[in-house]
Formats: sequence, C-alpha cells, structure tokens
Amino acid sequence: MDNEDWPALLAAYEAAIADFSAISRALTSALVDSKSGPDDVQALLAAEARAKDAVTLARMRLVNLWRASQGDFELPPLPTEGDGDHV
Repeated sequence: MDNEDWPALLAAYEAAIADFSAISRALTSALVDSKSGPDDVQALLAAEARAKDAVTLARMRLVNLWRASQGDFELPPLPTEGDGDHV
C-alpha cells in the first residue's frame, strides 16, 4: 500500500485499541474492587464507551483507505438476523 496516510491511520487504530484495553482493565478492576463507588464505575463505563467508538472509527478509516486501494474490491454482504447464517 503506497498511501502516505496508511502509517498514520494504522498508528491511530493501534493507539485506540491500546486505550480501549487500558480503560477496560481499569473498569474490570473497579468492578472487582468493593471500594469502588458508583461514580467511579459510571465514569469508567462512559470512558469505555467513548474508547470503543474511537476504535470503531479508527478501524473504519483504516478499512476505507484499504478498500480504496483495492480497486473494484467489494465486501460480501454480512448476514442479517433473518438469514439464519449467524456466526
């Protein structure tokens, strides 16, 4: 892939995954720790949701750039709930 944006988008995706993992570990620790208050857990739940969104956005940008470099590449349709082809 010759696109100069690729390394930056890949780095952003990897950073978003690392952030999500760190926040998820902190949330898990807070849920296990009986001393954690509701405000702490609520703040971590919100942070984890934002981090998850950041991972999704970074992945979409990365995949869109990859797809743009593939010419006529098309992803196969994903199964829907009514298809019976659940993974």
